[in-house]
Amino acid sequence: MTNSKGERLHQVHIDAKMLRFELKLLVPNHKITELFRMVILDTYATDTAENKERKTVLAKELTEESNKLVRARELLLMGDIDGRDFKEIKSVCGKQKKMGKKIF
Repeated sequence: MTNSKGERLHQVHIDAKMLRFELKLLVPNHKITELFRMVILDTYATDTAENKERKTVLAKELTEESNKLVRARELLLMGDIDGRDFKEIKSVCGKQKKMGKKIF
């Protein structure tokens, strides 16, 4: 317990100094901040490159599936396959296209 207002103000002043000191300890220095920045940018670049590569592969696969469907139509028109075979090919290609579109 304190006897006077002066003693209470002194205690508040000391508490404020301690708080400022403790807050300064929580602020990272410039070297740590730069390290965090480098790690975040590197992680982002790696993730972005992996996603870009994955999308390229998927786009290539979707193009191949479209080409298969075009070829199946040509075979159907030439009479090399019947309607049932064409429907089966179309079904398989359609399922793979849907999977690819969900990923994009």
